[in-house]
Amino acid sequence: MAMEPGVYEVRFIQNGIVREVGTFGLETTVADESVSGVFNVAKGAAAGLANAFPNAFVALLLRRQEADEVMEDYDTVAALLAGESEEATFTNYARKTGLTATVEVDDAGDAASISIPNQAWLTAGGAVNNSLVKLVIAVQTGADDTTLIPLTHHNFQIITNGSAIATGFNEDGFYRVQ
Repeated sequence: MAMEPGVYEVRFIQNGIVREVGTFGLETTVADESVSGVFNVAKGAAAGLANAFPNAFVALLLRRQEADEVMEDYDTVAALLAGESEEATFTNYARKTGLTATVEVDDAGDAASISIPNQAWLTAGGAVNNSLVKLVIAVQTGADDTTLIPLTHHNFQIITNGSAIATGFNEDGFYRVQ
């Protein structure tokens, strides 16, 4: 079911509780569960992008970041990485691409949630390790980073050491609009 065109208020749900901007149900064995926020370009548009590009979601990790309010002004991952943010470089790192997004419409609650499968990076690090700071969820609308639209960014403080790291999105997905 597609959402109607319009402006939507963005809220995040954590453990069934509606929070103001910035809460996210991220669980990993070693990561903080905090969220930072939503990229301005994605506010009110994420559900439409999920319907238009359902198999084109991407998860990437940052080892360095700018202030959240600066990051949120970038409209593409190319612009984000051209700033002061740096993508992870640890041993065995690769972006998680081709992720399938599911939009679940809650007619009774006048909301929609977007989910992607949980992601894991097995043997993350070892020879080269990173101190990770952010998980970025984006949608690929074309062929390269200039068409990779960042949707949300989440605190993800982990130091890689060769062990597995993983996300654990809660039952309300990684993003919820109301």
